[in-house]
Amino acid sequence: MKRLLGKTAGLVIPVAIIAGVLGIAVCSPKGKVMNTVNQSGSGGQKQTKVELESGEIVITSQDVEEIRRALDDYLKNSRQEIAKSVPENLLHQVPDKASQAWIDEDGVVRIDSWVLQASGDDLVLSYRIVPPTTKFGYGFRAGLERLNQQWKVTSVSFEKYYPRRS
Repeated sequence: MKRLLGKTAGLVIPVAIIAGVLGIAVCSPKGKVMNTVNQSGSGGQKQTKVELESGEIVITSQDVEEIRRALDDYLKNSRQEIAKSVPENLLHQVPDKASQAWIDEDGVVRIDSWVLQASGDDLVLSYRIVPPTTKFGYGFRAGLERLNQQWKVTSVSFEKYYPRRS
C-alpha cells in the first residue's frame, strides 16, 4: 500500500505499518489488500474501486445501499442458516440487522461495523469482534454475489484471524 498516513517529525509512516502496530488488519482473511479510490462518479454519486484478482470493480453509493439491504435481509431471515456455520456460543454476536451504509473518506465501504473486502476474485463483508492478538481474533464473514444486477448475501460464517508474522 503506497498511500501514506502522515508525517511525524520528518518520519513518513506507511498505513500498513501503523495498522500492523495497532493490530488492525489491512488485508482480507486470505491476504489480498483491498485498494480503494474515493471519487465521484457520474451524477456526483460517490464511488470506490476495489482490486480483485481479475481486475477492478467499481462500487457506487447505490451499490452500497443495495448491499446493505441484501445483508439486512440475510441477517433477519437466515438465522437458522447462520447457526449452521457459527459456533453456538457466538451466535448471539452475529448482528441481526444492517442499518447504515456508506463509503468513508478513504474509499472503504462500511455497513455498520462490517467492511467490504476483496478476497481473491470475491467480495466479502468482514465483521471483526476481537482484533488479532498474540493468539487470534475472531469475527464473521458474509459472502456476496451480484447476479442479474442484484446484490445477494450468500452466507455468513465464523472466521478466526491470526496475527501477522513479522
